[in-house]
Amino acid sequence: MKTFADLSDAQKTEIDEHYAAIGVILEGKAENLTMEERGGELPKIGRHRNSFVQKAMEIANKTPDIIADFFQVSLWETNYALFKKYKNLELSSKTQEEKLLETGMIIGSDVFGDALQYKEILEGANRNQPGLDDYVKELQEFFKHTPKDDEEDAEDIPPESFVE
Repeated sequence: MKTFADLSDAQKTEIDEHYAAIGVILEGKAENLTMEERGGELPKIGRHRNSFVQKAMEIANKTPDIIADFFQVSLWETNYALFKKYKNLELSSKTQEEKLLETGMIIGSDVFGDALQYKEILEGANRNQPGLDDYVKELQEFFKHTPKDDEEDAEDIPPESFVE
């Protein structure tokens, strides 16, 4: 069994409070997309399209005389700067989210491995110590079915299962 670094209740509360504070800051500044928008209706900006945007802005600033009055280069540049801010925040947030996700995966895997090891201990003890049959059968029931947690579309554990 491996020992992992623990988060105190105060630290968990502090993290929850930081996320809540971020939610307050983003209120009215961040939006959610519909499934259709996420799926492809909105053009996406990746590395190559980002280069395209930068080059287009560079050329627009060199050729202001061909731009129609309704097209506001300054607003375009402002929105691009805002895009970069949001992207940087997203990247730093994803880094922390990945750490939480992966640490949870490691700990969960370790905990599951410990449960499997205990099952083997219980089965071994059952051979020499009477009265453990019901416990052994109860744990063995979990392995009679397909291991659904390992499937691609397996459901996550509902949040209410974690409430202490």
